[in-house]
Amino acid sequence: MMKQFIAALLIVASSGASAWSQAGKPSSAAELATYVAADREKVLYEGAKKEGKLVWYTTLATDQNKTISSIFEKKHPGVAVDTYRTGSSALAQRLRTEAKARAIPPTPLRRLPAA
Repeated sequence: MMKQFIAALLIVASSGASAWSQAGKPSSAAELATYVAADREKVLYEGAKKEGKLVWYTTLATDQNKTISSIFEKKHPGVAVDTYRTGSSALAQRLRTEAKARAIPPTPLRRLPAA
């Protein structure tokens, strides 16, 4: 009887965990920014495909950002990269202005490691 109870408990617990993990998908930009599950890249890609493009703010030289954008677009079909390139001071000012106006959602900013 105890073994049947434990087996039933495990079945209920595992089915609840599955439903919970489905409910645990990020539903806002703020949640997505901190989402760290194993399927994070898949979730990001699916969302980007729905949007059709992503905007990349960068200070990299034009030839570098074109190369990176091209590689990204080949790896992620259906997602175009719209690049906004400027100097670091102007970029910082633009990000501050847009954040104050709430014109952009909170987005994780990443810096490439030094070569």
